Amino acid sequence: MKHIIILFFISISIINSQIPSVSKNLYTPVNIEIDSINNSIIFNRKNAIHRYGYYLEQLSTLENKFLQIADYNDLEDSIYKVDNIEKNRLYEFNYINQSSMKYNTYEGFPYSQAKSNTYLACGRELESYAAKRTVLLLVDSTVYYPLESEIKRLRDDLVSEGWGVRIVEVNRMKYDEARFINVLDLYYLGIRDFLYYNPNLNTEAVLLIGKTPKFYSGKFAPDNKPNHLGAWPANGLFGIKTAFAHTYRDKENSFESDWERNNYGYQDLVYGYNTFPYKVDLMVGSLDLSELPSFPESEIELLRRYLNKNHKYRTGQLPFRRRGLIDDKLADEHLREAPASSGWRNFNSMFGPDSISEGDYFSTLENESYMASYACGNGQTFDSLGDVGSSKDFATKQVNTIFTMLYGDYIGDWDSPDNFLRASLASEPSILTAAWVGHPHWFMHHMSIGYPIGYSTRLTQNNEIYIPLEHFQTDTTSKPYDPYKNGVHVGLLGDPTLTMYPLELENSVSNLKALKVNDYTVRLTWDISDMSIPHYYDVFRSNYEDGPFDKMTDVSITSGEFVDEYHHTGDVWYMVREKVLEFSPTASFWKHLRGKIVQTDVKSDVEDNTENSDIIISPNPTSDNVVIQFTNDNYYNFDVQIYDARGTLVKTYSQNVKNHLIWNLEDEKGLRINSGVYYLKVDNGSNTSVKKIVVVK
Repeated sequence: MKHIIILFFISISIINSQIPSVSKNLYTPVNIEIDSINNSIIFNRKNAIHRYGYYLEQLSTLENKFLQIADYNDLEDSIYKVDNIEKNRLYEFNYINQSSMKYNTYEGFPYSQAKSNTYLACGRELESYAAKRTVLLLVDSTVYYPLESEIKRLRDDLVSEGWGVRIVEVNRMKYDEARFINVLDLYYLGIRDFLYYNPNLNTEAVLLIGKTPKFYSGKFAPDNKPNHLGAWPANGLFGIKTAFAHTYRDKENSFESDWERNNYGYQDLVYGYNTFPYKVDLMVGSLDLSELPSFPESEIELLRRYLNKNHKYRTGQLPFRRRGLIDDKLADEHLREAPASSGWRNFNSMFGPDSISEGDYFSTLENESYMASYACGNGQTFDSLGDVGSSKDFATKQVNTIFTMLYGDYIGDWDSPDNFLRASLASEPSILTAAWVGHPHWFMHHMSIGYPIGYSTRLTQNNEIYIPLEHFQTDTTSKPYDPYKNGVHVGLLGDPTLTMYPLELENSVSNLKALKVNDYTVRLTWDISDMSIPHYYDVFRSNYEDGPFDKMTDVSITSGEFVDEYHHTGDVWYMVREKVLEFSPTASFWKHLRGKIVQTDVKSDVEDNTENSDIIISPNPTSDNVVIQFTNDNYYNFDVQIYDARGTLVKTYSQNVKNHLIWNLEDEKGLRINSGVYYLKVDNGSNTSVKKIVVVK
């Protein structure tokens, strides 16, 4: 799918000597209207400060270049319309507010150039984020059996949502026993081997549950604290499929951090990457609730609490208002960094500009519900944020939010004991994901169209196309851009498969049955609970009980019947999922409801026996004639039948030729056959052999 990014530039001069909330000013509040009748997207900048200075650019996704397609004369008004939008095509836009800001004194720079970025994912009737994909649950073996029923329930929830699920037990992290060697075992013997031996599962996400081994990488301090320089936890490296060489620090040591876990000597195995060396392919989330002394509960009980609220949220038992809360305690200190601007611009896309509030984090969330929240303050050695709260607050107060973003010194090093960021996941009743957001800024606008938060995490980790806030005149490395874009410290705590749109509605499918019509045809039937309104269904199929599922319907069906012709021998699982049209602040998109599953078995008259070396087929795959050679004298007199994948006889040969025959890809009527899989069945009277032929045109 081709993605388009259009950028609107705003040139505004702000001459104030002090800005009370730079973060709030560094985003453009914008309302979106999808005009389905006229196929348009209408943008309305709320409270537009300046009439002129807007530029429209389009990103070339192939060349990663910005091409100006309209100047400020075309964009004078606060309302702008993009016409001729296509159905089921994702459009990505970005409003940029380019400002010059003046400060009394700030690190010797009285002026700072600032740009806001308000990203938007837009479209009309976008298809659901549901395709053949698998999530790998890597579970600490010491917590698996006490939590076996909760983990299996998570598996069932994920499967009913269309995910394939595989569960693998892994060894617990032991810091006193070669912690860096253990992480290689998990990476190479766990994830990499799983991907290698299961290439057809389309693994897209990894959730690490328990105190599993962790990557540490880099010699840097993203929180800009000189006493915190060294290697930080970097679990995004688990998401890289490309092999990369580890770095033994044989020429460089790092002992600047006051905390031993960040330091390393030349003999320690630590990765030396400050930024991701290759593309991050997998959506990775970490769920480690060990070493949280602020909580009276045990690690097992905290994990059970998390898995219980995860299930409640997925099934609509945790209703939340779709709005965002921002608690910016760094507004007057981190002026140019403006970390809370990540909250403002992402919440604009997720909820709309009228659904963003400012307030104290803990006191507000104790009494009111917000689907997403952002808080930042001065970190105080891992377990607290100045003027925001501490890990103890997460243990003693109700915190009514699902997705939270927290930022401040130290806490981004989340593997620390009683860490404030990790502690949020152990709170009640609802926090399910947490991330250190602000350095760099994150890109979560796809959540507004039903994509999982792991997608936003991976997008931020691979940030090359998307532009960060460009208001860094200098930084710790004296480079004129955000030095932590693409940084290895970027990662997600919690479940990466979660979306803003839990499946709270009941699927109207009931009494789902699978009837074998013959050896290669299955007829699915189901009852529809309410026939007075239209329903739309998609059918999925898998050869595995735990998925992943292939989508079988190109066009959604509206009746309670589907016939599938499938060449396969063995058990097959079918899933029928109803879909409903969902509306977000930026788009309309289809959401699949929880699926209903039925199992049956399929068998064809033709079974593949490709190991037979007496028959040689070349070329294979083929787009032209096929030469079939026989190397065994037993095939002197033989009959040949060619079947398609459905088991239908396509072509017959009766030969009295010893060496070979040529199939010109025609059926019995002389018509050219279509692309697909075909089976060659050879019978010489005493035995039968079957070979597969792949035709590609």
